Amino acid sequence: MPSDATLTSSEVEATRINEDFFLAIVSGIEDGAGQLRVRFIFDSLTNLDVWVRGELPPTGVDKAEALEFRFDQRATTPGVGQREASLDVEEAG
Repeated sequence: MPSDATLTSSEVEATRINEDFFLAIVSGIEDGAGQLRVRFIFDSLTNLDVWVRGELPPTGVDKAEALEFRFDQRATTPGVGQREASLDVEEAG
């Protein structure tokens, strides 16, 4: 799971004006990367540390309070990267 992310100016504006906006961070998509993880961070400008550099690259996405889903890989035929749909839900933070 990466520690940093970058929000475009339109994403920052959406976060500011839309209370339903959330940041979704996905890791483990690459073959052999292990478990697929999806973290949903709500109210990201409040829950993440931000360093201003033209765009707003929030840091701490791996530690912020979030709803995270993890998906285990299942054995597949070589070359076919399917994922198992089992779901482990834990509240991070």
